[in-house]
Amino acid sequence: MKFKSEIKSLVFVHMVMLVGEMMFAIIIYVIALQFNSVNNNLNLFKTLQIIAVVTSLAGVFTAFKIVRQKIQQIQLSNKSFQEKFIEYRSACVLKYTLLEAPALFCLVGYFLTQNISFLLLFGILFMVLAGQKPTVVMMMHELNVSREDLMQE
Repeated sequence: MKFKSEIKSLVFVHMVMLVGEMMFAIIIYVIALQFNSVNNNLNLFKTLQIIAVVTSLAGVFTAFKIVRQKIQQIQLSNKSFQEKFIEYRSACVLKYTLLEAPALFCLVGYFLTQNISFLLLFGILFMVLAGQKPTVVMMMHELNVSREDLMQE
């Protein structure tokens, strides 16, 4: 048996977001190496660093809090699997976006200042996003469905 196409598409969306983020990081890194000029503006660095940390913490906190609330609503509902999965997919995409946005900001911060701390924070956010890959066990738990519900007929 194969998984339903909706599940495959959610896994694909997650993978595309990760690959896109990594490609952007590589491009930013290579371009920054080409410029090879460090911005010595300490005020810019500190401002961007504070914004990066605050947006990262807010993004992670918001992503997990909002999505947890949406999943609790889905679990309590008596909707069909298809309706539950549509809501679940939108919650997952929202979570991925809230985790990706601060990571992209960190890359911009690195590009502007060429300070490695932005790349380190990006790496942490990238790992958090990578850890959110949708799995069968997670979907079974979060949607209150059986493994057979996730399979094609």
